[in-house]
Parts: sequence; C-alpha cells; structure tokens
Amino acid sequence: VELERLGLKGHLGTDTAWTFDSSQAHDAARSLLRSEGWNGEKPLCGIAPVNPYCWPVAPSLRKLARAILCGDRTLQFQSWYFFSWSDQREEKFNTYLDALAQAGATLCDERGFQPVVIGMEQLDERACRQLQKRLRALGTSFKAVPVVLSNNHDGFVISEVLRQLRVLAASRYHAHVLATCNSVPVVSVSMDERLDNLVAELGTPKDMLLHVDDSDLAEKLLLGLDFALANQAAIQPQLERARNAAVQTTTQMANWFRSYIKEFHA
Repeated sequence: VELERLGLKGHLGTDTAWTFDSSQAHDAARSLLRSEGWNGEKPLCGIAPVNPYCWPVAPSLRKLARAILCGDRTLQFQSWYFFSWSDQREEKFNTYLDALAQAGATLCDERGFQPVVIGMEQLDERACRQLQKRLRALGTSFKAVPVVLSNNHDGFVISEVLRQLRVLAASRYHAHVLATCNSVPVVSVSMDERLDNLVAELGTPKDMLLHVDDSDLAEKLLLGLDFALANQAAIQPQLERARNAAVQTTTQMANWFRSYIKEFHA
C-alpha cells in the first residue's frame, strides 16, 4: 500500500526462507550433534538466543580509538560503529539468559530432553556461550550442551539441526521460520515486532508468545514449552498449513516479479 502511494509497483510477499530445502545436510547435522555430546536418541529442545539489549549501534571515533589502543573490540559492530551498552543493559541481558537457562534446564531434566543452543547469526555467539554455561550449571540429567553456531556451519546444517528438534524456544526470526517449515513448534521470546507479527500470521496460541522483558519469564517459558509439547499433534497441522501458504505466496511473488521484468525486456 505504501509503495502504491509513492507511485511504485509492488506485490505482497513473504520471506524466501519458507522455501529453503536443507535435506541434503541431514546426516551432517546429526553427526554434528553427536560430536557435541548428543546420544542420538534423546529428544532435543532447542534454544536460539540473542542479545536484545545491544541496539542501536552508533558511530564513535572515541570508542574506535580506545578499541585500537586497548585491543578490546568486544562492543565493536563494524568499522567505527559500536553497540550500545551499560550496567543496566548487562543486568537485563543476564536476567534474560538466566530465564532461558532455568526453563530449558527444568524442561530437559523433567522430560528427559537434551538441550541444544543455536546461534543463527555471528552476533549471537556471546549469548550462546553464556547460555551454554548456565545450562551446564543448572542441568542434572544431561552432561553436554551442544552449541551450533552459524559462524562455523552453513544454513543447510543449521536448518537441519532445527529439523531434529522436538520443540524450540527462539528469539531469532529465521530460527522460528525454519523450525516452522519443518513443523517444529516454537515458543517465541520476542524482542520486536518481527516475531510478534509472525506469530500473529501463523495463528499461534497466545501461550507460545513471550517477550524478553516479561516478568517471571522463566516460569512463562516453561509453561509455554510444556503447552507446545502437550498440544503438538494439534499444532503441527496448523504449522504445515502456514508453511504451504507461505510457499504459495513466494511463488506468486516470483511470478509477479517475472512479469514485471518482462514489461521492460519483452
């Protein structure tokens, strides 16, 4: 609508990740999980964390000079752009990670699950490593906590790891989409409107949408994961319909773009 108001042509589309086929990496993904400590049998509970509190980035020559002189580039995004950070942001980040770890460890201990931490972007590595430490400290029924990072593995392997899950807690949009593509129920721990909008489009039950600043996040997340598992049989057909609808929309989007190009290159 906004494009049309500007006199531009457009077509309502969707994320092309809905059409991503990663089946070629099935064996590689399972081998990776085994190498990280999975026994190949325990059902998998995935957690895809982010750092919700490091935005926005801003340019700073002073911070760049300090980073060069001190050799500490922890908060550097790229070039002379740096993440926002403070003691208050650090406290919120730790509270968020503590909640993910507490819910994940409790679910895995009570249900006999194996936790898997998934980093969808390079920016997520710090969150993933800190979450791994927390899960190891809290869990009693599992020794290893596999961490799968996009830093080290391509999208095919990451997507196939998501396919192996029984349930996922995610703060990353594409973790949610790729898991849904494979009919894996997802409890969203949202930091912005992207996941909120996705959940609304999918018609996901309200029990499966949380937010990073929710009070009692650990308790709510555990309830959400339990709800997803208890209602998996009812949820999966809904996810399949959503995936099929998204694939159809992608096809329509591609056809429209093809016809648009032909107008100028007939």
